[in-house]
Amino acid sequence: MKVFCLLFFLWGSVLQAKVVVSEMDLLKAVHAPVLMQRQGLGVAQVSPAQESLLIQEAHKKRRCGGFTALDLSAAGAQSFSARVKSSAMKFFSQLSSLKKKEQRYLLHRSSFQASFLNKQPQPKIQQAIKKLKVQEIQNWVEWFSAFPSRYHRLPTANDPIKALKKRLEALASTVSYPVRVDLITHQNTPQMSLRVHIEGSTRPSEIVVLGGHVDSINMWQGPSGRAPGADDNASGSAVLLETLRVLLSQGQPQRSVEFFWYAAEEVGLVGSKEIAQQYRSQGKDVVAVLQLDMTLHPGAGENVIANVGDYTSAWLRDYLVELNQLYVGAELIEEKCGYACSDHASWYMQGFPTVMPFESDKRGMNRRIHSSKDVINAQSSFMHALSFAKLALSYAMDLSNSLRRQPY
Repeated sequence: MKVFCLLFFLWGSVLQAKVVVSEMDLLKAVHAPVLMQRQGLGVAQVSPAQESLLIQEAHKKRRCGGFTALDLSAAGAQSFSARVKSSAMKFFSQLSSLKKKEQRYLLHRSSFQASFLNKQPQPKIQQAIKKLKVQEIQNWVEWFSAFPSRYHRLPTANDPIKALKKRLEALASTVSYPVRVDLITHQNTPQMSLRVHIEGSTRPSEIVVLGGHVDSINMWQGPSGRAPGADDNASGSAVLLETLRVLLSQGQPQRSVEFFWYAAEEVGLVGSKEIAQQYRSQGKDVVAVLQLDMTLHPGAGENVIANVGDYTSAWLRDYLVELNQLYVGAELIEEKCGYACSDHASWYMQGFPTVMPFESDKRGMNRRIHSSKDVINAQSSFMHALSFAKLALSYAMDLSNSLRRQPY
């Protein structure tokens, strides 16, 4: 405790620093003194330079993200060190509770599975999947990556967001049931997130979420460097858009469905964290969250998809296996990506069920991301991305028109 307080006494005047949660190996790599650690994660106060190094180290270790800022506002008007300790203890307590829920599911897995697994595909979903178009995905990836950068603090950071909003409003106007397109402002980034809300017909308070981040980053050249982000994450954003296009043609769902394009994921899951916290504080009934972050690079082989197994929900991972068997036919492999590797971690830490299919295992991960070289190239596969659209569409259609939910 004395060491904990002394460190904060020495660092308390470092105004630009932020307190983050990350994996211990990443914090050690950037020489960030660890103030508290539990379950392989550490809490540290990092400078802006160390924050940039965290992004680089995560990339070197084949991870997509790697850290998130600790929320100190909920700790009240205490001293800085007391607020950090209080928030850190709350974080680790929540993480322990979530892991216990996962253990409970795994202990009773066979009986739980019987309550939500299908044995036969639904013809309506099969027909809808046939309407997905590879060319539409490619068009959207080209559109997103044509912006020189989508870095969250650039003066132009909201240009693609506002342009996308207009296009989505035009798409929403083609259906007769309620669809709303919203811009979401944030406290910790000038970039906005974008949400499409499809109102449910009979159970509108139950929400099925699909999301991916819209920002990009060049970790080598900084904010001035080109960051087209074709794979990371124009590809996930594009798959969401094609999923939405087809979903809107299938009539009004029973549950509400929301699509998100999150701001500032690359610098600590900023946009999704604020959204998930707000949904939790408002008591919203989020049935499930699907995250799409990178879908274009088949690093483990064409049509081989990683089913990320950490900081996701076991029942949704099982559900993804079912959807794949019924509607996609890809090879699913188990993989881990570490804490805060994408926006699903924001929802997971608020107690919402999450799942994340990923384009590859870590060994085959796209090495061009976070640089000016993240463009469409010979290794890009839009057929590979189409498999993610099939998963996303079957997930959205099945969950939004059923009673399925986490079985505990």
